[in-house]
Amino acid sequence: MASESAGKGVKRPIGSDDLLENSPPSHFLMIVTDGAAKHSAFDLAKRRLDQGLWPIYKGTRNRRAMRPGDILLIYLGGSKGWSQSIVASATIESIDEGGRRALPSVDSESAQTDQPFKTLRLRDIEVFREPLNIRPFVGKLTFLPNSPKWGAVLVGGCRKMTKEDFLQIDQARKRPI
Repeated sequence: MASESAGKGVKRPIGSDDLLENSPPSHFLMIVTDGAAKHSAFDLAKRRLDQGLWPIYKGTRNRRAMRPGDILLIYLGGSKGWSQSIVASATIESIDEGGRRALPSVDSESAQTDQPFKTLRLRDIEVFREPLNIRPFVGKLTFLPNSPKWGAVLVGGCRKMTKEDFLQIDQARKRPI
């Protein structure tokens, strides 16, 4: 089986990239924390979402698994305002890779720990009217065990989740307050 390259009429074998383009979206929990930063996790996330950009650093878990069309939920760790809550959703529009060209600046210098490995360009951004506390989901999501140290799984910048986990969170978010 072969496919034509965009506008060139050149046939090439269909590979794994073609299969990924037609596969259903994956779901990720993007984790931002205030940690040692002078800014709250919410301020940092809000700045990123306002720009429609999300930096991915070289140590970010699942950094190579994300593709355009994947759906993100934004989780705030740390201890400042709205910590331990999911506050927004977005879809990956495209991904800017590092390399020879400079990636767009997303975080302020005081919040940035390193140069981004890549930058996600986002669309369909929705900041929730009410943050959704993650504690009620402990032990109910496949990636979030019922353990006194449940927060330890939410390090590394990103967690992949199942579609069922995503739907459970999405349904809880849409329930009347």
